[in-house]
Amino acid sequence: MRIISYFGKICLKTVTFLMNGLTSFAAKDFSTVQKKVAEIIKGRILVGHALRNDLKALLLSHPKKDLRDTSEYQPFLKEKRRKALRHLAAEFLGVKIQNGEHCPIEDARAAMLLYQKNKREWERRIKDQMRHNRKQKNSKHKKKLKDGNDVNKAATGNSN
Repeated sequence: MRIISYFGKICLKTVTFLMNGLTSFAAKDFSTVQKKVAEIIKGRILVGHALRNDLKALLLSHPKKDLRDTSEYQPFLKEKRRKALRHLAAEFLGVKIQNGEHCPIEDARAAMLLYQKNKREWERRIKDQMRHNRKQKNSKHKKKLKDGNDVNKAATGNSN
């Protein structure tokens, strides 16, 4: 398990006992690592690639508004399909990653660079989506109130 900061610094690097019984020498207890990760990410924006998989493996959740997932960012999708991180890094950063042995630190840094490079547009899209969602919620609430008033008027015979 590795967590990298916005600036590329390693915040957490540990090995844990997995729920399926696989272990590593000197591994930490799963619940200990899970709690530590939960503490680190609480109230923060979480950047990564296919974050749903990592959160699922840790049995954690995180507010959708605080997720920046390079596998789900619309401009990175090809015909609504997700691209592998190595393809995104090559296409948008001009770098090759995942050559030979897989390195989670390299992956985390590539995902962070993709986010940083697109941060302004990414955050604008999120604000626009949140504004749109609020408008929809408000219009549904107003419709419910109107429908409720119409029902009350019909029940009392009052047409005003």
